[in-house]
Amino acid sequence: VLDAIEIFSGDVRDPNGVREAMRGIDVVYHLAALISIPYSYHSPDTYVDTNVTGTLNVLQAARDLGTDKIVHTSTSEVYGSAQFVPITEDHPLQGQSPYAASKIGADQMALSFYRSFDTPVTVIRPFNTYGPFQKTDMEGGVVSIFTSRDIEGETLKIFGDGTQTRDLMYVADCARFIVDGTLEEDAVGEVLNAGTGRDVSIN
Repeated sequence: VLDAIEIFSGDVRDPNGVREAMRGIDVVYHLAALISIPYSYHSPDTYVDTNVTGTLNVLQAARDLGTDKIVHTSTSEVYGSAQFVPITEDHPLQGQSPYAASKIGADQMALSFYRSFDTPVTVIRPFNTYGPFQKTDMEGGVVSIFTSRDIEGETLKIFGDGTQTRDLMYVADCARFIVDGTLEEDAVGEVLNAGTGRDVSIN
């Protein structure tokens, strides 16, 4: 598989580089983003540059090049603290961090291009994805943190009473959803949550 992959080094904040990377491409899966929530509190401008302006660059290139399909990858963080469960695509958006706010902005930019210019965009919002090669610090999520601590023989540390829940989705299932779910014609212009629909408590 790796032999069939062409690496195009660049920066999503560079509109010319983005356009060149997308030239001749039918379907674009846009996953470029800054994702660290803690870092976003003291450097929010970098999140706007990468997540909002970077997404704008992808959308502008798609419009100019006549790209067949854009899949914009968002996050369940845009919903903030759950007001009801399960969280549906109609759940109110709430930017509880600059990171979440930047992803809301990117989502709305993507949807505005669909509404304004008929750009064929689908927005995907994955929930708590886990799997191999994930970071093992606070950015990695509970599964990677617990797994790495268990391997090292360390005590598992639970914050609060452990009754808080997560919708945990294995990375291969998430990738399959992103590819299969977004190629349907009726997915254009839609927001799709990517999760299992099952709540798992930290305990």
